[in-house]
Amino acid sequence: SKKDSKIDSQVDINVKTSGRKSGISIYHILCRGSVPYAIPLLLLGSGLRFMGGIAIFVYTPVVVSRKYPIRSDVFSVFNAIVVLSCGSLSAVIGGKLGQRAVQLYGMRGLTRILIYSCILSISPFIVSLLVNNFWLSMSLLALGYLIGEAWMGASLALLQSLSPKRGQGLAM
Repeated sequence: SKKDSKIDSQVDINVKTSGRKSGISIYHILCRGSVPYAIPLLLLGSGLRFMGGIAIFVYTPVVVSRKYPIRSDVFSVFNAIVVLSCGSLSAVIGGKLGQRAVQLYGMRGLTRILIYSCILSISPFIVSLLVNNFWLSMSLLALGYLIGEAWMGASLALLQSLSPKRGQGLAM
């Protein structure tokens, strides 16, 4: 589009050109695929998402056991099944969507899957802790994992595609 080409023409990928510093926008890094900056940003974003996952892993059982003390055994089994099944399925779906996105949009398609899956998974996780029905809460938790773990497949695909051929095994 005209906006994309205008941004591309304004952004200089080189850090220094003719003695002057040129900036690079976050839009360019995320959506236009500036390779030198994409890998550190990918690692930072994945690390932040992983910390969010650890927070969910640590605090969800505490909140659920306080809210539904009678159902804590059911939650333990259900949560283990949901994390394993929905998380794995979501990672596979994220990888498949990533392959399709690369065909349609190039590298920026992978970054969009990363961003959208992380943002769209926030609501189900929060609402799952606020509702007063145990099974509705568990369903929303499953939905959050189904949406939210798609980042993993897409991020691994992006990391592999951005890594040099000789270093792809080490990048994993």
